[in-house]
Amino acid sequence: MNDKDQKLIWEAYDQPDNITEEVDDGKDKLIDQLKQLNDLIPKDAVVSWSISDGSFSSIRPESLLGDSPENKSIKALIGVLMKVWSDPEYANELGLVNADWSGKDSYAGSIFWTANDTHYHDIYGKDTHDEFQRLKPEHKEQYTQFLDNKHKADNYVSQLVGGRPVNNKMGEVTPETFKDQKYWRISLSPKSEEITKKGDATYDAVGYGKGRYMGD
Repeated sequence: MNDKDQKLIWEAYDQPDNITEEVDDGKDKLIDQLKQLNDLIPKDAVVSWSISDGSFSSIRPESLLGDSPENKSIKALIGVLMKVWSDPEYANELGLVNADWSGKDSYAGSIFWTANDTHYHDIYGKDTHDEFQRLKPEHKEQYTQFLDNKHKADNYVSQLVGGRPVNNKMGEVTPETFKDQKYWRISLSPKSEEITKKGDATYDAVGYGKGRYMGD
């Protein structure tokens, strides 16, 4: 990606009016959900995002934008979406022309799939465990609280964006709940005829058969 494209992507985050004049297809809601999620998670969170395009690998920040840490962020994802919606050539290059972003045809009613990938040792270090990878007794209380916060944060995000079943008995969520939840995955699965055809061809090529595309 050239420097001009990179600059446009980062500028687009703060310019929601860049979306072209067309049926919304859930775009405003999608951006609103992503910005709410961005406000919840820590500022230094690592977000491994992807956009399904029918291929096995999907569109990922490493291949699209480069390996810089700032590319694994919701801000970068929003920038890419804004450029896709405002630049037909860019959308065509990524295979996302005329994609539906509403999730209306998804069994879950959402194009989102999210996961909280934060582990205890990511935050508190590997010396919290002994040489056999067992949690040291003095960390048990802290670990229990961390795990409770992890599950609450994961569940709250699922409620916010959809895509997965949620537990309605998780209890109260506060800013403290998200404080240490620093590793996330976000997958978006828009729909279009081109994406479906590419997905069918991808899976058919390896013997899985049509209709096995993960974005379905």
